[in-house]
Amino acid sequence: MSAVDIALTSISSRLAGLPRTLETLLAQDHAPGAVHLYLSHEPHLLDQGVPETPAPIAALQVEDPRLQVHFVPNWGPYRKLLPYLRTHWGQSRLVATADDDTLYPKDWLGGLVAAHGVYGCAVAYRGHQIRLKGGAPAPYRHWMRGRLEQNPGRLILPTGKDGVLYDTAFFPAAVLDIETALTVAPTVDDLWFRWHLGLAGVPCYILNPDYTAGTLEADEAGDSLYRVYNQAGGNDAAVARLDAHMDARHGFRLADLDPEAPPRPPRPADPPPETEADTAFAPEDSDLPHHLTGDMDPPPAP
Repeated sequence: MSAVDIALTSISSRLAGLPRTLETLLAQDHAPGAVHLYLSHEPHLLDQGVPETPAPIAALQVEDPRLQVHFVPNWGPYRKLLPYLRTHWGQSRLVATADDDTLYPKDWLGGLVAAHGVYGCAVAYRGHQIRLKGGAPAPYRHWMRGRLEQNPGRLILPTGKDGVLYDTAFFPAAVLDIETALTVAPTVDDLWFRWHLGLAGVPCYILNPDYTAGTLEADEAGDSLYRVYNQAGGNDAAVARLDAHMDARHGFRLADLDPEAPPRPPRPADPPPETEADTAFAPEDSDLPHHLTGDMDPPPAP
């Protein structure tokens, strides 16, 4: 049986219902090696901060030591996966991300692991076909319509609520750049991870390809990042920033994964390094009149 861990985060307003979610994760038929819960003392976004491990969760830890609670910097939704990636960087480990407000059936983890054994890629229960228009991502609302065109595929966005399984070895090192992540896509960690999987050429398989079908049982009390930050066009702005960032930093855009897209013109090459022949007759700055050297201050008088 493949070894796999589970990772999730939570916020102050969700703590009351969190033990129920944790109990369903610990009771999986495919037993996880550990369930890592990442919390933070300081507030951020919708989270008011958690001063200490809540008593019901501490009691669960006593009952089942596989439950491990970590206090980490408050990176918002990125706490779900980035702390685990940092701890296990350079290794190949399976980790399934979960949401703190979802009740997971006993066969949930086993389904993810079984699909990974067949396809060897990222696996999620639900996801969107990433739509392109004119060589760029179409508005996010168009991603949420209809069935997947190819499964597994590289133009699929796994959505985190019902769970996503990754191998830590799938990701390039750039995924760990939390400072840039919080600037470019502060509330949409799913997009940050998808673009970096795309950079590495990793496809995704969706277990339930019809996104209009039902989802897992959840406690919908309280606000969510999607409703507060992303529903009114926030996702589109993040997609544009993320695609521009990846193009500037890595020469990669998500449309590059479309086999039918026309090839992009080559990026300008860096100028070749100077050779001795280039500089053999170049006078030293000290030999030039001051107005030709570009110095800010004139040289001292002899």
